[in-house]
Parts: sequence; structure tokens; C-alpha cells
Amino acid sequence: MDPVTVVRTLGGTALWSDIAPWRGARAALRDAIDSGRLIRIRRGCYSTPDAEPEHQAEVAWRGTVTCIDALRRRKLPVPTTEGTVHLGRSDYRSSSGRNLTAPENVLWHHFPDSEAHADTVARDLDVAHRCLAPMDQLIAVDAALHRSLILPHDVAGFRSTPPKRRAWLVRHADQRTMSPAETRARVAFAQARLPFEFQPSMPDVGTVDFLVGGRLVVEIDGLAYHRDGKAFARDRVRGRRASLGGYETWRYTALEVERDARAVAAEVWIKLRSLRQG
Repeated sequence: MDPVTVVRTLGGTALWSDIAPWRGARAALRDAIDSGRLIRIRRGCYSTPDAEPEHQAEVAWRGTVTCIDALRRRKLPVPTTEGTVHLGRSDYRSSSGRNLTAPENVLWHHFPDSEAHADTVARDLDVAHRCLAPMDQLIAVDAALHRSLILPHDVAGFRSTPPKRRAWLVRHADQRTMSPAETRARVAFAQARLPFEFQPSMPDVGTVDFLVGGRLVVEIDGLAYHRDGKAFARDRVRGRRASLGGYETWRYTALEVERDARAVAAEVWIKLRSLRQG
């Protein structure tokens, strides 16, 4: 079998031991490398040019993708770390030796031997504290909770995350959160000591993002909101019904919240005070 076919069958990266059993493998491998159909990652490890970098690193350096890269694979919202690959390995495994000295773009995360090969969302969210700011880690936690990839007790059980940050995550994490902007706004509102309800269900209106001070409905619109004509029309109806019920509705874009959630919270405080005075 052509070594390129073997490598592609194994996900785009393979070891010589995977290719060697096939007749004429060595000569065919040299030809594939010379023609650019395969590239040599290290001695005894080969890949197609278009292979996923994370899979290349896993096979070549004998680690397990973790942290930001593992969360991104699960389509959780995390920042992009261009060029860096996050790999996990056992505390007891040595990476010394000519063939297993990983390049500088591989960032190692060490785990107890019993956890080194555990492929769990909770473990990857936990270890991500090393590479994510608190808010970014919370955004990923909220998304995982919303998709039922983890449960609240998993967050409380984080072992790698420092106690102070873990307590902060437990206090602010909410499985009802549907977007990073909602996470940012919810934390900013709490820090500003705004009296608010998150995702309350209102008669004749339905569920809204925030009800502040029992008077002001605050909605956060993502990009999809502007593209969906039906959603736009539906929200106009909801806004009118809220107005008939004595509520005022303020709308913010997700971009506004992401740029400065504290400024949004301060503005909402000003509006709430004016409603109370009026």
C-alpha cells in the first residue's frame, strides 16, 4: 500500500512502525517525501502537509492534546493561540532523547500518571487556567455547562485551578448562559452590584437576557440577530409587550459588551436610577 494512503488512514500523521509492514515501504516513503506528498516531522514520524498540527504533535511527541486545543476541538469558545500546541503527559514520563525533544511551539501540561490519558472536558477546562485569563476560562466553563459537557460539581472539583479562582468560577458559572457576551455582562452586572435577574421568564414576553431592578429589560444581540429577519421581528413584538407591561427595553450588541462590559454596566445603572426617579 502507498505510504501516503496509510498515513491518511491514520489521520494524517503516522510512525514508521505503521508504514513498515507494507512491501517496498522504505523506497515508497522516500519517494513520497521527495515529491512533497509527505513531510518528516521527526525521525520515524511522517505526516501529510495538510495534517492537523495538534494531531501531528500528539503522534510525534507522544502526548495528548489538552487545554485550549482540546477545548477548541470540542467547539468551546476559547482564544486562538496561533502556532502553539498544548500537549499533556504524565509527570513520570521523560521527554529526553534526540527523537522526543519537542519543538518550542509545544507547550507541555503535566498530569498525575492516572490522569495523563484521561480525555475529559473537566480536566481540560481545569488545566486551562494556566493559559486562559479568568474571564476566558469562565466563558469556556459556561459553554460546557450549557451543552451539558460538564456538571456544576465538576467545576467545584477542579484540582489544578488555584482555590481563589476556582471559588470565583463556582460563584459565577451558570449553565443558562448562551454566549460569551452574556457571561461578560452577567459578571460585570454582579461586580457593579446591579440588582438583576438572569434569564427570567416574563408573562407575555418570554425569557429575556436580564431584568434589572424589576424595571429594565436588557437584551444582548449577537451577530446572528442582525441576520435573522424572523428573530428581529419577534424581538420587536417582545419589546412592545414588555412596554405594555411597564418595562423599558435596552438592547446592546455582543461587540459592545465584549469591548467594555463595565461601561455597559455603568450605563445600565444610570438608566435604572433615572427610571426610579421618574
